[in-house]
Amino acid sequence: MILYYAVGGGMGHLARASAVLNTLQIPKEAVKVLTASPFASLYFQDLPILALPAHLSNNPEFYEIWLKQQCRKYNFTEVWVDSFPCGILGELGCLLDLPLKWTYLARILHWGNYQGLVKFSPPFQRIIQLEPLELLHQEFINTLQVPTENIILKYPEFQSYIENVFSKKDWLIVHSEPQTEVEELLAYAQDQADLENLKPQLCLISPIKKTGLDIHFKHFDLYPSYPYFEQAGRIFTACGFNSMTQTLPFREKHHYLPFLRRFDNQFLRVTQHKKSKEI
Repeated sequence: MILYYAVGGGMGHLARASAVLNTLQIPKEAVKVLTASPFASLYFQDLPILALPAHLSNNPEFYEIWLKQQCRKYNFTEVWVDSFPCGILGELGCLLDLPLKWTYLARILHWGNYQGLVKFSPPFQRIIQLEPLELLHQEFINTLQVPTENIILKYPEFQSYIENVFSKKDWLIVHSEPQTEVEELLAYAQDQADLENLKPQLCLISPIKKTGLDIHFKHFDLYPSYPYFEQAGRIFTACGFNSMTQTLPFREKHHYLPFLRRFDNQFLRVTQHKKSKEI
């Protein structure tokens, strides 16, 4: 039984978990995805979720006790650690005395912001690298001297999305939160339309339904959103891992804005994206 450790509050870790399980063909009955995200029950009902109780989020001592209890309850034999090698707060040291096989799923981190949380050497036996990393992050992985494999994720296909919800006159703006960033993406799309003297229908796919902008748009509560990318005329997103991966087949119509994150270096991801396009 696999504990897929995807602790985080947004959608990103869950979307990646879905893609990882799909790509590696992991049976859902063989895994539990641990998350604190409020989006789990809304948008990821197909994932075998192990929900982190809210009252434990600010109590690290009791959280570690609870986590070890879950490992025994579900007889986990493996832990797959998404993004943060020692946990989002360095908390995974509490599992070192359990008989677990450790796998690390590595994506870009602001290593300078995260490295202070590396208080133990995680005993990884397998590393799956999902994209090129910062130099210091890559050097850390190299010191572990563990077999590393590079994979390109394949997100689940959804045959029920054949119906044409959008047309080439529709521009999709896809972002979960916060509202200020959703508004920036909407404004970016509107500015682009004004610059080109076009009148597209702006279509927002987001949990956020209202904004403070004087911009007309239609709201759609659709998840996952990527099955609709082919239908639309243009796509506007931030530069998170999933957004940049899911839009790769649609580079010619993908527009994006990187945002500041404590741990995710979206600006580095943009640089690498542009380099790969030139190759």
